[in-house]
Amino acid sequence: MGRVQQGAVDGIWIVGGKAVTNALPALIGLAPTGALGLGVKAVAAVAAGYIFGMVSANAGKLATASGFASIYEPFIRGMNIPILSPALADDDDGYGYASYPDELSGGVSSYPDSGVGQEDELAAYPQY
Repeated sequence: MGRVQQGAVDGIWIVGGKAVTNALPALIGLAPTGALGLGVKAVAAVAAGYIFGMVSANAGKLATASGFASIYEPFIRGMNIPILSPALADDDDGYGYASYPDELSGGVSSYPDSGVGQEDELAAYPQY
């Protein structure tokens, strides 16, 4: 159980470091591409590590590492390495993470397309 708890906490630091690294260029109005954008993202990764390091040394290490990972990921995806690049592809469909079924792509409904007993109802009305 300790490993599960540690993994869940570490996941927070990883996501936080990646979020800070990706958000900082946008906050100061820079595109996260090109040499300047990548430099700002690298500085943001180090800053995230410093800020999260105030909580714990492990949090700082994980935030910095995930910040640099967010810099490396687009390059690796762009190389089209057979198994690795698709594994790092963005999952933008959001399937399964929405609060309400109507928000899910592909639409999940709690009612089937043909309702229970629908045929019997329609048979009762000859005009249909």
